[in-house]
Amino acid sequence: MPVPADLDAAIRQAIHARRIVELDARGLHRVAEVHVYGLCNGIPELLLFQLAGETRSGALPHWRRVKIADISAFTLTSRVFSGPRAGEHNKWDLVIAQVLESVAERP
Repeated sequence: MPVPADLDAAIRQAIHARRIVELDARGLHRVAEVHVYGLCNGIPELLLFQLAGETRSGALPHWRRVKIADISAFTLTSRVFSGPRAGEHNKWDLVIAQVLESVAERP
């Protein structure tokens, strides 16, 4: 299933500009940092660091994977995050976009 062009563009912008997003997926409203956008087992997914909102699977903040097909709303906020986090960057078939450390941030 192809990702709608407007959602694809918003996801890429969120990653590139390190913007915190609000999204609805599978009936839950989440506030998160998008760290990886890619294919896992051929399915488009996001790896999020969820900061706030609703969850069925544990405490926050925490890493979450969300299938693009499950997203019913996606909004970029004006808030930004500082950069990549260490954590659960599991295997991907293909990484489309991800938060990287910028050259200016390296010692």
